[in-house]
Amino acid sequence: MTNAYVFSFEGLDNCGKTTQIDLASSYLRDKGVEFIVEREPGATAFGGALRMLLKHPETTYRALNTILGGHADFKNLDLVEKKNSLSELFGFLAARAEFVDKIVAPAIASGTTVLTDRHVDSTTTYQGFGLFEGDEAMLSLINLSHNSIWAGRSNLKPVKTFVLDIPYEVMVARAGSNQADFIESRGKGFFDRVRAGYAFVEEQDSGRVVTIDGTLQPREVFGKIKKHLDDLF
Repeated sequence: MTNAYVFSFEGLDNCGKTTQIDLASSYLRDKGVEFIVEREPGATAFGGALRMLLKHPETTYRALNTILGGHADFKNLDLVEKKNSLSELFGFLAARAEFVDKIVAPAIASGTTVLTDRHVDSTTTYQGFGLFEGDEAMLSLINLSHNSIWAGRSNLKPVKTFVLDIPYEVMVARAGSNQADFIESRGKGFFDRVRAGYAFVEEQDSGRVVTIDGTLQPREVFGKIKKHLDDLF
């Protein structure tokens, strides 16, 4: 059985993750490497439900009211009620526990490499820095939670994480007329903290995290990613 690895792709929204995952997929396919492409949250049933709740709460509440209205275990939901920051954090962590258990662990055990659009660092940056502004206690909680999810299985951790670094202004420009979801609409201050969070993550784990200028042309970006793939395949 060939070695299998987890590669995560990170950065602000619209940084180019999807394009780079497509290019990495072509590379692995040409090499004859068994792999899967997933996104987080959303790769499992539970994770997919949480993704909708976390990113599109009003749409999800409305759908639940329509489908479950009248059920004995259901009370109609307030469409405009906001969740608190800790609830959001635990929602993403819950989805991750499912993702590692149901997607990552079986894939690695079978010799299948995993390319994932977002993973552990998104929680550190978006919630740990974006929401909690780098609070040390919250960062420790996130780190402890991830260690609990991995449960000593170091082979389930990303071997490389590619952070495509872009400023907030580029993120907004690339979005164009696309409607922002609940998280994407949080504004410049939030995303500046998220970007600072990615710099922190690289500083803490420079052997794993590779930051690349996401404003470069896609082929230039992938050229930098390919060097790291070449070391493993």
